[in-house]
Amino acid sequence: MPGRGGGDWCELMTNAIRGEWPAPEASEPTLEAERGLGIGGKPYYFYVLRAEESFSLVVLVLSEVEEANWPVGAKGATPFDSGGLWSGKIKTHPELDEIGRRTFFQDHDVPLVDWRLAFEEYVRTHYGTVSDYLKGNAPGPGNEPQDLGVTIIKGNPNNKRAWTWEVRIPHDLVADRLKLQAAYMIEADYKRYLDWLGPSSLTDREISRI
Repeated sequence: MPGRGGGDWCELMTNAIRGEWPAPEASEPTLEAERGLGIGGKPYYFYVLRAEESFSLVVLVLSEVEEANWPVGAKGATPFDSGGLWSGKIKTHPELDEIGRRTFFQDHDVPLVDWRLAFEEYVRTHYGTVSDYLKGNAPGPGNEPQDLGVTIIKGNPNNKRAWTWEVRIPHDLVADRLKLQAAYMIEADYKRYLDWLGPSSLTDREISRI
């Protein structure tokens, strides 16, 4: 979710509650990463089973519907934060230039139709239990391809964003494939959200349902 400095997060959360996912307005660093890594479709970004406080204090919990029917060949999941990789905040050994980062990203980009199975296998391979992943612990050794010896450093200077799974879904594919389960925020933000809803363009009936 976006930060709390304005009504943008309120609008985004309302859209999610109503099942609407218009094209997001990405920040310049996100656009740079998308151009550099070849990410298209103006996607929404989701973390798998984790939230990141630096992005916002509002958390949406969504699940994939049983019959998602992802388009054949559509990719959008990696076992690391794509923006962190492109910006160099996620450190690899050896270090990669821009061409190397793009190649590394493409080698690990999983088709959306396979991402859940790939994630489950990743957890089985690298963690004793899913709780170890949830806690943000670094992954243990596994049997994944080493991409000619390039690996993400599993420890300092990296943090959990270097081994948190990211799912990127083009905005026009979200509505019928993800279901909002819950939203979490502190009480002050909840009150701000209710204040924002009052003068919005929504009808009283829609506001009551929300």
